[in-house]
Amino acid sequence: MYRNRLFRLTDQAVRPGNLVRKTYPVCLLLFFFSLLLTRALAQSTVRNAKTPGTGLRLSGAADNYLTLLNSEALEAGKTFTLEAWVKADDWKNTHFASTLFCTEDPETNHGFVVRAGGNRPNAYPTLALSTSEREIKVRGPQTMTAGRWYHIAAVVNHQQVSLYVDGQLAGQRTIASAYIPSGKQIRVGGAYYDNRGLTGLIDDVRIWNRSRTAAEILRDRGITLKGNEAGLVAWFPFDGTGSEVLKNKAKSAITAEYAGSGEPATGPGFTLATQDAGVGQIEGPDVFTARRGPGRIQVLVSNHGQTTLTQIPLAYAVNDQVVLRDTLTRTLAPGESFLHKTTVPVNCAPKAVSQLTVYTTLPGDGLAANDTARALYRATDSGKGRQTVVVFDSILHNYDRYGNPANTQYHTRQVVLPQDNARFSHIYMYVTLTCPAGGCGAEDAIGRISLVKHGKWNEIGRFITPYGVACGPWTIDVTDFKSELTGNCMLQSYIEAWWLKGWNLSVALEFIEGEANPLPYQKVTPLWQYDYFVYGDPTYCQQLTPFTYQASTKARQLTFRQTITGHGQGNTDNGAEFSPKTHQLVLKQQGAADSLAFKHILWKTDCAQNPCSGQKGSFTYSRAGWCPGQDVRPWTATIPIRQAGKQGSISPTTPVTVAYRLQPYLNLKNKGYDDNRHIEPSYAIYGYLIEKSDSLAGFLTYHNVTCESVKLLNGQLQVTVSNTGTEPVTNLTIYSYADGVRTGLDTRQMVLKPNSRQTLVLAQKFSGKQPRAIAVVVNAPHDDNGNDDVATLLNAATVERTN
Repeated sequence: MYRNRLFRLTDQAVRPGNLVRKTYPVCLLLFFFSLLLTRALAQSTVRNAKTPGTGLRLSGAADNYLTLLNSEALEAGKTFTLEAWVKADDWKNTHFASTLFCTEDPETNHGFVVRAGGNRPNAYPTLALSTSEREIKVRGPQTMTAGRWYHIAAVVNHQQVSLYVDGQLAGQRTIASAYIPSGKQIRVGGAYYDNRGLTGLIDDVRIWNRSRTAAEILRDRGITLKGNEAGLVAWFPFDGTGSEVLKNKAKSAITAEYAGSGEPATGPGFTLATQDAGVGQIEGPDVFTARRGPGRIQVLVSNHGQTTLTQIPLAYAVNDQVVLRDTLTRTLAPGESFLHKTTVPVNCAPKAVSQLTVYTTLPGDGLAANDTARALYRATDSGKGRQTVVVFDSILHNYDRYGNPANTQYHTRQVVLPQDNARFSHIYMYVTLTCPAGGCGAEDAIGRISLVKHGKWNEIGRFITPYGVACGPWTIDVTDFKSELTGNCMLQSYIEAWWLKGWNLSVALEFIEGEANPLPYQKVTPLWQYDYFVYGDPTYCQQLTPFTYQASTKARQLTFRQTITGHGQGNTDNGAEFSPKTHQLVLKQQGAADSLAFKHILWKTDCAQNPCSGQKGSFTYSRAGWCPGQDVRPWTATIPIRQAGKQGSISPTTPVTVAYRLQPYLNLKNKGYDDNRHIEPSYAIYGYLIEKSDSLAGFLTYHNVTCESVKLLNGQLQVTVSNTGTEPVTNLTIYSYADGVRTGLDTRQMVLKPNSRQTLVLAQKFSGKQPRAIAVVVNAPHDDNGNDDVATLLNAATVERTN
């Protein structure tokens, strides 16, 4: 194993004044380079940049908001875009979230609402709207902090709903059924129910009667409009004095009516920084590669400002000590991002628990809040191919209606996982609940772990809390999601606890390799995703909308996976919690006369045998797919893929309609909620299709070069590289280091085909005393996996690869 003691470096701490200057060990990470950091060059002219103005100040009171008169026709069109800059003095908690835009009717729940709330003083943005299948929610994983400006955009059309934060996609969902407008006029900064107002500033409100693209939202969020742009029906910059503050600068009949005492209050408005470099998520090294030795740091760098940047200085710190500085020398236009990979290998996990911090030191940077990214490395290797990463460690989940910052139902964590998971045969998630000092929550509550990537939310595990006691660990097989559990992953935990008492949640992921794995490649397709699908109310659609799907010709196994639980009581048949129902998965190939059907009896009868003992209440009763104090086991069905002439299966060459048909049911009792005596019947439904294959080629697109080994032979370095991807690789750049100093840079004009390897002899020679440690970094354009780019040689004898 490569050891840190071979190299030493003196540098400064992460931020001047935080830590004293000192000498500390590092791993093969620095060379003495003469490159001086230079100020980033600003090029291009700022296009119609917004000049500093004022924003509308709202108090958060129930009677302080704007109503946009004559705006109800916009919602009726069912295609629109809402935009605003917002700066909250304080975000409300999860239940009483701060409202930005709202037409939601509290009686019917029809309409939409854009709000933010959660873990005070931070918040999670949410877009919710009503459809014929009940409410659709799009959540953003970003934590929006109080006291900072954010640009929020919500886009609704007939196909999907999207939520953007600062021009970046935060969440997106497909609309499979019709949107139901409320007929109410749009409120800004307030809702049609109490205690949901915004406390803070809102600025540059824009409303469009069309679906704006991601590029348009990113490009135009910081410019001054003309007022006659296509589709613009309302624009309130809130500048000026008196009546001018609420003037609609767009050409439409929409006007603003102010609710509140006295004249509208204003405060300093937003300005988009002229020069603003930002550091986003860290993609590598992953938690397991980092434990084994030096690796390449991979981090997303973005230009959030209004001018082009050509040089962005970066610094890297491990456990609060700077270990590397370099410069991204690439032209980034406003709004552009780039995944930067260091060419110097760094040991990011010298301790059992280590933290990597990456930040930009761009002179004249206009916003410090987005300058820093962090990754926590906390993993263990139990041997026999089993490695575990800790995600949540005894984190309290509860509810405080007064919004104590320590109390929340939601938590998020980022973990950096391997970028290639094909070698793992199984991935298990372990969930444990313990009681906080004040005791556990008294009743059962739904809990879930969700994976958030590229604006998509996937529930990967669900559980139900016990009555007043601790439980676990529960083992949930999440191998079906291994194609998504790669790179930088945002994991969100949620427990629907409505009490000050709650549970401490711990979650860990275990990756297992070395076992037989005949179908190592897979991909997952989300189908239905409903937290609350009303069952038995003819006001709403009573069947899930079918999906059309076509499997890959390389797929060898197709699995349907659905987690579904019934909730509600005091209804006809005591549905949906205490009512057994039989549903069906039905697949019909286009042009086929028959279909495939799988029966699903949604009823769990072993609740009385629950190993989670000591519970109170009705935990022994059978329920629709769940028991208090247990994890929820997904229902799966293996769908046969047709081989030559085989019947009773589907063909990967023809689209197939996938439907999950609910047993017909009509609730003849009260609707809605009645102080726990009656809760309307509903299902929580998350369904997926998982394809598996024995072939990477033709199934996935993957660019990857692996640095397999380095040898020192007759004073020259020999490096073996292989193409483990699906596409040819050209033009390799090879960096070599001896005892921490870069000794060579080789560029090879070559073509390396998939599934091929080649041994290259590097130009530099070593004579006399042998170096104690040699490292080689192989760089290829468009490489999807930077975790296997490094090979090391210790004492000129032993070869080690980082991954």
